[in-house]
Amino acid sequence: MSTGFIAELIRKCDHNGLTDHKQILFNIIESVLYLDAKQADAREQLDQLWSDLEAEVELLSEPPDEEQLGLLNPKFDVD
Repeated sequence: MSTGFIAELIRKCDHNGLTDHKQILFNIIESVLYLDAKQADAREQLDQLWSDLEAEVELLSEPPDEEQLGLLNPKFDVD
């Protein structure tokens, strides 16, 4: 019975535009299916990928500070 864990990882990657994380996920799946990688190692990597993805989503959800706004819009005066 599937828990939908991998599907949820894919949805999070797609929703947040994290193509690098999605590629890592596909590499893990491919290594188990075609390259005889150990399932236990793949599960550890999936858990790490989940943690990395959560951290990245959290960073993306933070509003930009004044310095970042200045870099994004150099002609805009924040004062």
